Amino acid sequence: MKSARSTALILFFACLAVLQSGAVPARAAARPARILLVTPTDGRKIDGQAVLFSWKAEETDSTFKPGFYEVQIWDKAKNFRRTVRVQAEDSTGYGQAWIHNPRQVFRKHGAYLWRVVALDGNGRQRISGTRRFVMPPPRIKPLMAGPGKGHSLRLEYNHWSDFDSYRRFTDPLYPKTHLKSYADIGIGFRQSWETAVPFTVQERLLLLSQIGMGAELTPRVRILQNTFLAVDPWVRGRQCWYSTSLKHYSGTISEIAAGTDVVVMPGGHLVLSGAWLPVNRIRYGLRGGGLRTLQGAGWEAGVTVTLPRSLLSVIRVAGVNVDFQRMPIGFVFGRVDDGLTDIRLDYRRFSIEYLF
Repeated sequence: MKSARSTALILFFACLAVLQSGAVPARAAARPARILLVTPTDGRKIDGQAVLFSWKAEETDSTFKPGFYEVQIWDKAKNFRRTVRVQAEDSTGYGQAWIHNPRQVFRKHGAYLWRVVALDGNGRQRISGTRRFVMPPPRIKPLMAGPGKGHSLRLEYNHWSDFDSYRRFTDPLYPKTHLKSYADIGIGFRQSWETAVPFTVQERLLLLSQIGMGAELTPRVRILQNTFLAVDPWVRGRQCWYSTSLKHYSGTISEIAAGTDVVVMPGGHLVLSGAWLPVNRIRYGLRGGGLRTLQGAGWEAGVTVTLPRSLLSVIRVAGVNVDFQRMPIGFVFGRVDDGLTDIRLDYRRFSIEYLF
């Protein structure tokens, strides 16, 4: 009897000590629901017509039943934010959201962050971890590709600067129509090869306002392309023939140029160019008779600008859609010096082209 009372007394004081210390055994708290991101994988480059965001919600908390999911997307600088809300319909916990035309949505290339937030009917929420995806710079796709098709139509105005040196050279010439300012219409063709080093060849047929014609051939390669610029070295050969009133004679201009285009990325709407002209030959006749050939060399530099659709949208004129993004506008200035005399010829070229 005495031992039973002693045991009861020991249990009483043990329970009292536990209650005073606050160490009351409690039922383990339920873990909150987890959201596992599935696609896109971390660091993936996004390209194509659509991007799928998908996730899996693990229902470890039976008291939390998602009613909606929010896909939250932002860039590192937090200048861009976008939220896509979808209803939680799949009892398995899987969810997904599509964003079509991602380049129209994420207009700036670079890294973006995304996560998923689950919300229930009581305003509670569960937040997933964060992943990143990358929008790479858009490739400059040639608007002209494939042989045998009309790809471009260019109108160009060529102006010889009327300096003293130019007048001393042209005054005794006859005829001199091919050394006056003139316009030409160029019909262009281009073939492209997407190899390890992209390679293109462009041919152009010229119809000259000074009663003549010409041809132009320009192969080029792309040796560098990154987030900021692309570099395209090229070589151009050009030959023009001009009608004259002299029998068995036509005026000619022959030109070989080697240059480089620097394309400002990512859109390629600004192109800076420079070239060296090692060969520039002009065949001409003298007023008193006889033929001569000027063998000069020189240089040229220029800029080409294309207006993107974000600045000037497509307009409809007389039932025809006019897309200014397909209409590069160019300006070139250059100089040719004769190595044997003090003759210096300066010229300017203005052009506008339409790419089909």
